[in-house]
Amino acid sequence: MSNTLGYFLLGIAALAGVIISLCDPILISDRNTFLKGFVDADLLNILGVIFAITAASASNIHLELRRLEAMYQPDAFLRTRREVKRGAFALVYLFVAAAALMLLKPIFADGLCSQALFNSAAILILLWNVLVLVGLLELSFKVGPIIIDYDDAADEPSISPASKGSAGTSVSKIRSAGTLLKPKAKPVTRAPNVRQK
Repeated sequence: MSNTLGYFLLGIAALAGVIISLCDPILISDRNTFLKGFVDADLLNILGVIFAITAASASNIHLELRRLEAMYQPDAFLRTRREVKRGAFALVYLFVAAAALMLLKPIFADGLCSQALFNSAAILILLWNVLVLVGLLELSFKVGPIIIDYDDAADEPSISPASKGSAGTSVSKIRSAGTLLKPKAKPVTRAPNVRQK
């Protein structure tokens, strides 16, 4: 999913939340028993689970991209790593915003309209978390393994991506541009175990 589509969905959800809160606040106010119970500790629990899953995925993606850069070309995936980092930190900020929302709702949400605005903000935060999670999952499926076959006679590796659309495609594009000819170091191989009598 592109950033533009994600921001468009967030804008539509925010606009719908404000319109519903002003026109018919009973739908998403605390008279809705599900939302009254959900926009409480349950929301923080769900956001915590999303954060735990996404933080692990983001760190693995970041490490894999770093490994590929170290192997082939420094800073080849700089923009992608920056986006992964931005998404992971966005989850932290959204979790803090949700916690602040939980603390401020009992103080300021005294009428139906204000309750509806707080509940719609909580739904928007949840949607934003899900969109960040989807974006990182899509990226994790694009980063595929790169298979390197060493030809002993030529001493030049043959790089082939394991699947189309994977990160291997980017590496092969880099190689075809002439900036990447071979990995920096040959992988370490172990000698076979030999038993001595």
